[in-house]
Amino acid sequence: MDPFAKKMVRGALAFAAGMLVLVAVLSGVYLHVRPPCSDRVISETASPDKLQMATMMERRCGEETGFFTHVNLRAAADPIKLEYFSGRAKDGEVFAVEQDARSAAVTLDWIMPRQLTIHCSGCAGNGAKKREQRWHDIEINYDLR
Repeated sequence: MDPFAKKMVRGALAFAAGMLVLVAVLSGVYLHVRPPCSDRVISETASPDKLQMATMMERRCGEETGFFTHVNLRAAADPIKLEYFSGRAKDGEVFAVEQDARSAAVTLDWIMPRQLTIHCSGCAGNGAKKREQRWHDIEINYDLR
């Protein structure tokens, strides 16, 4: 193969590699900006000592899937941490039910600085998918009707 043809092949391969990198980067940015399962904050409540935060969120991962209502706990000084590609807040998730927030009727009640009660008056027929009893040093109680 003559030197000019070698340069043309190398140039074409370099261009193709550059295009693949560009598509990968743009896909990553798109999935971060428009995640398929983003969480929406419904309500937040601080513990009596204002050191912890309980956040109720709602998630839907597409038109053909149901809603999930979930409760996450975190230190009040920390922001909600969303996963980069999915947009889900999994860190600190202690309760999840496969219902929308309105029909689940979840309320959060801090009894003491280290004791949270999660009330779910719409959860009787639809069992909770996740029910943690503790998160770090916080005790979690449930009132599911």
